[in-house]
Amino acid sequence: MLYATICFISIGAIIGFMFTLFLINFDGKWKLLLETLFGIGGSGLSIYTLCDFFMIYDQKLKFITTTSYIFGFFISTIVSLMVMCRLIKDKDDNDILRIRDILLGEKSYIKTYYKKRKSEIENKLPLLEERERKIEQAEKALENERKYLDTELDKLSQLGTKKLKFVLPDKKSIYLNKEFVDSLPSYISDLSKCISDIKDHTYMFSEKNIISKNDLTSYFLSVALFIAQDLFGGKSREVRIHFRLYNEQSQYYEKLIAIVGSEILSKDMTPIPFGNSMIQRSFECKRALIKSINSDFDYQSNNYTVWKDYMTYTFYNLKRNDVPYLTFGISVKNEVRFKTLFYFLNYFKIEQYLEEYVELIDEKFNIENVLYN
Repeated sequence: MLYATICFISIGAIIGFMFTLFLINFDGKWKLLLETLFGIGGSGLSIYTLCDFFMIYDQKLKFITTTSYIFGFFISTIVSLMVMCRLIKDKDDNDILRIRDILLGEKSYIKTYYKKRKSEIENKLPLLEERERKIEQAEKALENERKYLDTELDKLSQLGTKKLKFVLPDKKSIYLNKEFVDSLPSYISDLSKCISDIKDHTYMFSEKNIISKNDLTSYFLSVALFIAQDLFGGKSREVRIHFRLYNEQSQYYEKLIAIVGSEILSKDMTPIPFGNSMIQRSFECKRALIKSINSDFDYQSNNYTVWKDYMTYTFYNLKRNDVPYLTFGISVKNEVRFKTLFYFLNYFKIEQYLEEYVELIDEKFNIENVLYN
């Protein structure tokens, strides 16, 4: 008898839970009535089948088991409805979802739910579209960044197979090697000191009220000594630094001052004509030229075998009768030893610094008048 009672209660609970699942669909009232009839009919059939299975023929026992079934059915239905109402109720909705609404098939809750969800979607749609637009922009930016990085990586990968080069006057390409790169820090330090020394001396010299030709040649000697000392060590007799002055009578550029190492050169230098020379080409391109990479413009003097390489610069703003009258030059006996230093000075345009300070002296004292009168 105990087993039969437990079985009736369990079956009633199961049928009640299934009845709740159908009921919770918020169908129309006619469907609710139909589901109720099927529930009652199914319950009656279940009770009859269970009584026959457990061979319960006594009316008192039938009453007890049927009551157990109905008790399990109603308890399960009520508990299931309460749980379902709690589970499906919108937490943001203050309206009460009542069991009566479910039993009577009221759909106002569902309509309210869908209206609220529709309103939320309409409010969130512009935000979602804006977010999508920003994501697309970010993806495009990332794609552009990726292409840029791929390009840079491709350039880096080519460094192992291709040599870097830079261009020197007059449109000559020089390949960058390890020796040049390793020497850059010391070259830059030496050039900075040289420019600073020339600058300080120029400003001090420009404070004079009047100068003579000897004063001016002394200034050029000081500039040459600064270059020799700061850039070439000051004692090497393989380096000659000089300024040339144009001789109107001979129409050649002759020595104005010259030093070898740190000593003043007393003997004359080989005269150089203006035409068909690096002096003329330097004047035309307004840059210093190196003989070893501009040999087409080289004027071979009598001692060109002694001084193997040299740099020439023509001060193009200092002219007399449309002819530049002042030049600057550095000559070396060992072209291999000083090759990278020559390239460095040419690339970093040492001549422009000289041009700046010499023109400052010219503005103050008029170099042409001092040298030619």
